[in-house]
Amino acid sequence: MAQLYAVGIFDEKACIPDKQGYSWLDSGPDFYGAMAWEDSLSSDRKSHRYAMGWMNN
Repeated sequence: MAQLYAVGIFDEKACIPDKQGYSWLDSGPDFYGAMAWEDSLSSDRKSHRYAMGWMNN
């Protein structure tokens, strides 16, 4: 299953993307179970987000 993401702003009613379309998050067919988090130590937590997924091979 493909992992896609979009970057944008959520105004409490809808997500407004910064650009059209989605981008690929995964690096191959074995990428699954992705988890995302933000840097709790950063002063600007919204600009420091990370994602990691499991890979079999």
